[in-house]
Amino acid sequence: MERIPAAEIWDARHSLAEPHPVDRALVGTDIFWDLLGDVRGKRVLDLGCGQGDLAVLLARAGARVTAVDGSAGAIVAARRQAAFNGVRGIRFVRADAVALGTLGQFDLVTGRYILHHIEPFADFVPLLRCALAPGGRAVFIENSARNPLLMLARRHLVGRFGLPRRGDGRERPFSDRESALLRREFGRVTVVAPELVLFRLVARYFLRRHERAASLFNRLDRLCYRYFTALRRWGYLQVIAIDA
Repeated sequence: MERIPAAEIWDARHSLAEPHPVDRALVGTDIFWDLLGDVRGKRVLDLGCGQGDLAVLLARAGARVTAVDGSAGAIVAARRQAAFNGVRGIRFVRADAVALGTLGQFDLVTGRYILHHIEPFADFVPLLRCALAPGGRAVFIENSARNPLLMLARRHLVGRFGLPRRGDGRERPFSDRESALLRREFGRVTVVAPELVLFRLVARYFLRRHERAASLFNRLDRLCYRYFTALRRWGYLQVIAIDA
């Protein structure tokens, strides 16, 4: 079967995106925003900006934002999103992550579900260091490859039997090996589970039309996150904070 280039896949998806009011709660968890801190006046790079929700919120909070994506469709969608939300001054750049070294230095680099798309990741890590100004920080929301059952389902179930594949089919969830590469380059790397995304995946993929079941699985995730802390590392969501 002929493989469609990833850029074409994302161009097509972003071309269907409609601008909408952005909501901080839908873009990131409280832990993510706490780790970002006060962005007023800071030079911030939104890596893999997608439709631009995060870039819009950062600019609205007073940051000087550069929004980057390798998809031309994403840049178009992000510009529409900014205009729809009445936000100006965002610098939009179409570029891959490997072009990071050409964009200057930033006080903060951030992104949502972008690191696991970058290969070879070992080549990206020193570029990230160069992009961070002294005392800078990078904060990313990512998925996780820690749970072997989720990885098994991802390899053998998603994309088949009517179960949707939400990525481009090429990316691999962020792994401990990649976290180790970051730790070798940076003095401090913090990985936290902001919430448990585990049981709700059953509802998301298998019970998409059953709202009551979805609510039950969401509640189960919240209870397990609170009372069974050992389960947190097996969830499908993590926040990674990197200090230069």
